[in-house]
Amino acid sequence: MKMLKPMQNQTPSDYESSGEAMPQVMAVLDRFQGVITRLGIDYAQYRLIVGVKLKLANREHVGLGATVNTNKPAQHPLRTSFLLYLVIGVLFAVYLVSGPVFYMLSAYFGILFVMTFLSMLTSFSGMMLDPHDHPIFTVRGVSNRTLNAARLTVVGMYLLLTVAALGLPGLVPIFIRFGILAFLGQLVAVLLLALFSFTLALFLYLVVLRYFDGERLKNILNIVQIAMMIGIYVGSQILPRVSTNMLLTSDVTPRFIWYYILVVPMWFAGLPLLAMGKVTLLSVLMSVMAVLVTVVLTGVYAKNAGNFEQYLEKLNNSNGTRHKQGWYFRLTQKLFARSQAERTYFDFGWSIIREEREFKLRVYPQLAYGMIIPIILLFSFVSIGDALGNSLELIRKFAPYMLLGLFMGIPFGLWSLNFSAQPLAMRLFQRVPLQQHGLLLRGIINAMFARICLPLMLFLLVIFSAVGGVKGFLTSVAMIVLMYALTITFGRMMFGADLPFSQEFSPTNKGGTAKIQWLQMGIMLGVMVIAVAGGFLNSLIYAGAWAVIGVVLIVIMGSGYKNGVHFDVRRV
Repeated sequence: MKMLKPMQNQTPSDYESSGEAMPQVMAVLDRFQGVITRLGIDYAQYRLIVGVKLKLANREHVGLGATVNTNKPAQHPLRTSFLLYLVIGVLFAVYLVSGPVFYMLSAYFGILFVMTFLSMLTSFSGMMLDPHDHPIFTVRGVSNRTLNAARLTVVGMYLLLTVAALGLPGLVPIFIRFGILAFLGQLVAVLLLALFSFTLALFLYLVVLRYFDGERLKNILNIVQIAMMIGIYVGSQILPRVSTNMLLTSDVTPRFIWYYILVVPMWFAGLPLLAMGKVTLLSVLMSVMAVLVTVVLTGVYAKNAGNFEQYLEKLNNSNGTRHKQGWYFRLTQKLFARSQAERTYFDFGWSIIREEREFKLRVYPQLAYGMIIPIILLFSFVSIGDALGNSLELIRKFAPYMLLGLFMGIPFGLWSLNFSAQPLAMRLFQRVPLQQHGLLLRGIINAMFARICLPLMLFLLVIFSAVGGVKGFLTSVAMIVLMYALTITFGRMMFGADLPFSQEFSPTNKGGTAKIQWLQMGIMLGVMVIAVAGGFLNSLIYAGAWAVIGVVLIVIMGSGYKNGVHFDVRRV
């Protein structure tokens, strides 16, 4: 058995090679070789693993660079991602150009926290929660501490670049308005926010990995990701609305109010406030919370870092028991699949989606965005309604149409049905003939809609029905019918000659994510048009018209699936 040998007598220059990924980063690590070694980490093994992971990460195009075409030789995925985040950071810096100091810093750090933490969940969770490299390296003598340090170094480096692109532009207006001390305070706060986001995500994943296992662990991880995304977005909408009159007072130092401490991003505004000379109970307490909580989370994780790698092994484990289909599966199977053949394909798609962890990790966050959009739009209507004095009435009119926001995540889910962790398994259909190819596709799409999308729609249906009464309920049902019709329509359009689940997932092997992003922007525009028109008309006839359009589409596409779908099973 080959071992990863320590190679203690080698110097940093011995590591250099023409094919090394990011040699500048590796050179920086070499300067800290002594410190890293004193932490109980085998540096030679650590450096080798970091280099391999950087190469793999570059091929995967992590971050926003994953959504653009980087196949051109002159285009580096990391540079593309950095430039995209830098543009966003320049837009964020507008918050710091003028206005009350406390308000602008609170809003700025709120937005920065949302973007940073969501990057941890959407762009870097795959690298953090990858269980496949643990058995490969540990059997070759790599300790859990060394492997975990290498994993976190790569994730931390990409996160640091992301935060630099988002946060550095905001330092310019701070320096111009308040001087060098405020500049340094802001810089420390931005770096501390990055460390806090990093350790918070790791801590939450550590807790989930510690107390759950098997299939339940995989489901809990997806639920935690969605809950954190929604919670952070909702919190970011609450922040600008906390005591608005006080926040917008430019000449008065903000007084202490206890519930400010519950708004986490506001903690990091304390450091630049202190650097500006605004020494108050609020600024001191926020600074203490920012530093203390970050240090505690970092210490707790550092103490359990080795266990993190062991817990990741649970993601590869299965309890070996056959899943017993519950009442929800049986109900939706009868509702969406009429013939016995289609019910078989529905069961087939349901089972694969249940087992495909990579599919869930990529699609669930997209659907979470779809749930967040209705919440944000409702907050906007509340603000407009407050100005007009009828916020509740506006919510009742517009809320049911906010369901359409969920559809933004569905095209990405449909596109992801092309891929699987075990694509060669679809060679089964080279031996088992398909009588009707369209029934297979429709059964799988219906399974995705029923398993992943419909529960979220029903959850929002209950909320909007409670707000809007009978009219809200009927309008919400009409929107669900329309979304199902659009789902099977888009599903038919997005599949060609390749069988579902017949390709190995890679964001670059089809170049489709950029098209999906443009499609999502078009969907957002369409949702806004339908929602605004529906809210102002406030008519069941308008909602019913969309339901009729949906039913017509369902009938038409039913014929299209039966006669217009043909897969080339030889391409698997």
